[in-house]
Amino acid sequence: MRTMRISQFPNPLSCRSSMFSIFLYAVFLSTSTLFSAQEVTDDSKKLFIDEQLRLADGLSKRGHYQMAIEEYRRIISNFPDDPLAADAFSQLAETYASNGDLDKAIENFRLFLKKFPDIKTAPAVRVNYSITLFRTGTAENRKDAVSILQSVKTSKDSPAAVKYAAGYHLGKIFLETGETGKAKSELSELATQEIKSNDDMHAALARLELAVILDKEGRKDLAENLIKSLVDNRNTPPEVLSAALNFLAAINFERKQYLQAADNYEQICLLFPGTPAAGESYFRRLDSLIMAKEHSKVIKELDGKISKLGGGTPDPQSEKLYYIKADAQMDQGMYVDALKTFSEITSSTASSPEYYSKSAIVSVQCSLRHGKSAESLAMAKNFLANRRISTDAKKTICDIVISAMKTPHEKISFMKDSVSTARDTGERFALKLSLAALYANLMQIDNALSVYNDTLGECPDGTKPECLLGIARAYELAKQDKDALEYYGKIKTSYPSSAQYPEAMLRTAVIILYQNPGSDEAREILLKLEKESMASRDIRGNAVFYLSHIDFTRGDFEKADEGFRKIASDTMYEGNLVFMAKEYLLWSIASVKLTPESDMLFSELSSSENMILSANPDMLLFLGGKFSEAGRTDDSIKCYQAVAKNQNTDYRINALTGLGLTYVGKGDLDKAVRFLREAEKIKPDNKDIYSEMLSHLGMALSKKGDRNEAVLVFEKCIEMSASKTASARARLGMAEILSKNPDDLNRANRYAMSVFILSDDPALTRQAMLLSIDLSVRQKNLEEARATFDELKKRFPDILKDEKVRKISEKLR
Repeated sequence: MRTMRISQFPNPLSCRSSMFSIFLYAVFLSTSTLFSAQEVTDDSKKLFIDEQLRLADGLSKRGHYQMAIEEYRRIISNFPDDPLAADAFSQLAETYASNGDLDKAIENFRLFLKKFPDIKTAPAVRVNYSITLFRTGTAENRKDAVSILQSVKTSKDSPAAVKYAAGYHLGKIFLETGETGKAKSELSELATQEIKSNDDMHAALARLELAVILDKEGRKDLAENLIKSLVDNRNTPPEVLSAALNFLAAINFERKQYLQAADNYEQICLLFPGTPAAGESYFRRLDSLIMAKEHSKVIKELDGKISKLGGGTPDPQSEKLYYIKADAQMDQGMYVDALKTFSEITSSTASSPEYYSKSAIVSVQCSLRHGKSAESLAMAKNFLANRRISTDAKKTICDIVISAMKTPHEKISFMKDSVSTARDTGERFALKLSLAALYANLMQIDNALSVYNDTLGECPDGTKPECLLGIARAYELAKQDKDALEYYGKIKTSYPSSAQYPEAMLRTAVIILYQNPGSDEAREILLKLEKESMASRDIRGNAVFYLSHIDFTRGDFEKADEGFRKIASDTMYEGNLVFMAKEYLLWSIASVKLTPESDMLFSELSSSENMILSANPDMLLFLGGKFSEAGRTDDSIKCYQAVAKNQNTDYRINALTGLGLTYVGKGDLDKAVRFLREAEKIKPDNKDIYSEMLSHLGMALSKKGDRNEAVLVFEKCIEMSASKTASARARLGMAEILSKNPDDLNRANRYAMSVFILSDDPALTRQAMLLSIDLSVRQKNLEEARATFDELKKRFPDILKDEKVRKISEKLR
């Protein structure tokens, strides 16, 4: 009896966790076929159709779609209305879908459902039909696909296995359309089903999909539990078990549990020998062992493997093993041995261009690590002159060598020599563009623009977008945003199909955001890039980041969190993007309140001096203040100390002021004054920031008892007339100092009054008014005291809840 297949989504399901990708192989659900409502007695006809169907299926599975289509059509033409030929209609539709002819596929699915609406395989065919509808991408068809799947799932006529398939594909569709909540609901429901056999394939797939979603959301323990439920179940279908083990290995790798990851990959090799998954897992296992510093074990194993292949000169079959062995030797510090192994590849005429180029790159790196600068330079020049090396490898070697050189002259001279090694005009243009980029990075903008424009004038049309992008970048580095936008715009207008178009649009949006942080124009560009299939993964990731940044600047921290978290939990993105996402995730969480998650993110950030020094200084200043308010002075000091090393004078003054205030909070006034005095020595760019610091220095000196010094600092601050708040704080400080001397009460009161007359800072105003009332009472001017107290009550209606203020009120009755 023939079976009915249920298709998967357009491509094999790609499951991604925070550090890896796993691919689920195409799987098919089998259900029994009921040929018709009447008994079939023509056995010879049945045998003929069955044989023809097996032939057509075999051709389709091997990718011979046109030949398969002809066989299916032959059956249909002979038996157009016979239920025995029903499978030919449905398989013909599937084959058209596999061949990319979705219109023909839909036409034949509809013909099947019209001719055989009550046949037992109809629910399964409706699932396949809905998937094909969804693949067309039109809104109407996608809506119909969801409706069909929902009806199959709830129909009493659908077998349980088909209902599971419908639920799974509903979940997948919701994921594809960004409706994650609905997707989780469908997949969670299906994931609760017990897995007893291969017929429960979709329940197993649902657990795997759900684990991927939970992993992306940072709920890694729940994701791991789902994966382990698959790994520990002997009934898990092999295809899903392979993917689950891969997932578990990647979780262990991410947690730096490299030996456990190696064991997981070894399980895949043992359970699924000869499969692509096993082949890939063998090399991932070696990577895990190298990360676990099991270099000797890897080298010994590879020596045995190479020996079985015959040893001798590396060839396309063994060169990858030689390459990994050399890499392990280099990681172990065995630089001489590593270079010898790499040379086995680069000296072999049988090695492929790919591994020749890869080995050339890492040989130069290895020699530099070994401290052999002169030898590295000579080696690099030899590789650059070799006709077997790829152009991309040449550019990479240039980048490696240039990064190790000390002076701009050395770097430029080497790059110019590299341009002269070009084998054809295409390579010459590629290397000239690298030279121009080097000039730009060295901030020799005129030279960069000269090379770019020279190349733009003579290069073929396909290279022009790269030149235009380079020119725009050079202008952006020079902070000539108007010119940069002009050249990014040329790419948008003239080369919308180029590889450089998405980046040009991204940079356009970023420049606009610098000028207007909440720009709707920038938001529209970023939304388009997020959905743009042509954009690279990192471009789309940047789009998500900057969309979240717009939400962040608007104060919508909850929405901003979603985007930042997507990137922060996925290290498949470029490292700097992940780092920025983690920064802003920490910043947005802390903007609401400090939580265990924000503490974890800060702990990671502050675990490395390099990381905290490269963090956003505005974020660190913000966190320094939050930690200080929460009494977490050690964390506050970490933040301020990092910013105090910044080259920008305003950031340094702010950081030293923060340190001073933190030590005031700790009661260590000597240290507080020392940091504030250090800030006082800096020549300010921003007088507001400087006057704020002076006002706090004066307050610290006053608390310390150095009142004369405090008066001098307060007078300096008031004379600057910069920050209104700083001036008010200095006047209040003067009033407090003068209030200690009975002869200066009148002058002190004038200073106090000037604070609440001129300042709009609530805290300073309240303190000044209370001081003024006290001074008026001490001067026996009760009317003035009562007038100030009445004004105090109007400004701060809740102030009478304060016990001290209530006592003052009673005195003034």
